[in-house]
This record gives sequence, C-alpha cells and structure tokens, in this order.
Amino acid sequence: MMQLVLQHFCLLTLSATAAVPRHSVADGIVRVPRDSLAIVEVVRGIIAADNASDLAKVMSFYSDSALLLPPGEEPVQGHRTIQPRYQRLFDEYRPAIEGMIAEVRLGGEWAFVRGRNRGVLHSKAGAGDRMLNDVYIMLLKREPDGRWRIWELMWHSSAPPT
Repeated sequence: MMQLVLQHFCLLTLSATAAVPRHSVADGIVRVPRDSLAIVEVVRGIIAADNASDLAKVMSFYSDSALLLPPGEEPVQGHRTIQPRYQRLFDEYRPAIEGMIAEVRLGGEWAFVRGRNRGVLHSKAGAGDRMLNDVYIMLLKREPDGRWRIWELMWHSSAPPT
C-alpha cells in the first residue's frame, strides 16, 4: 500500500511541478488560478469544520475512498472507517486548530497541499489537553462533480513550536 502511495505522490509531484505556476503577477496584481483557490477552500473548510466539531461537514471534504495515513498507526480508508475516528475525536475533545498552508501544486485532476496545523485539542473530560504541531501533505482529486476532495492525508508531529 505504501508503495502505491509513494508512486502516486511521486507522479503527482513531477506532474504538478511542471504544471501551472502557483500564481502570476500582472500590473502589480497577484492572480491565483481558480483551482488553487478551490483547493485552499477545502483546507480552510476542513479546519473550520474540525473546530466546529461538524462531523457531516468534515466528511464532505473527503472522497468516499479517502486514505488517512496517521503516524504510528495502520492506514484508515473510506468513510466507514474515517467517520468513527472523527466521532471519537469530537466526543473527547474540542478542537482549536490553526492551519497554515506552505504550498499548493496542481497537475490536471490532482493537487497536493503541504502545510502545518497548530493548536490544541481541549479535553472534554478533563483528561488533559493535547497540543498540536503537525506537518502534513494532503493529496486532492477533482471528482466528477467538479469538487476537489481529499484523497489522501499524511501527517506527523513536528518539533514543539518556538
């Protein structure tokens, strides 16, 4: 499975790097491709849905066969296994996450986003808050309905914030 993920990532990286520039400047005005804006909205939207503990909205950002690659755990694939994971998170914590996007690249019907999430998961049971400082790579695919959805999400904890 990991080999397949790496093949997709390498293929996407090569095609995306040679594809559309991230933005262009003309007459002092920065122009960003419309698809880049749609992809940024997916990233911002899922963070907002996380912070609102809105399970239905969170799931709407994932493709039906999405794959999560959490650190130190087995892969989690498809809505039926991703949804209970989020439900547990929302039952136990109140997220307060700030997302930062470092890079967005497009390649046809595929895109990737590299970024960082910081913040805190406030414990609802008083078991102690969890600090977040994660870096991620998110692969997105334009689906037949034209919407960009998360196809794969990989992350790991980064060094503590300074």
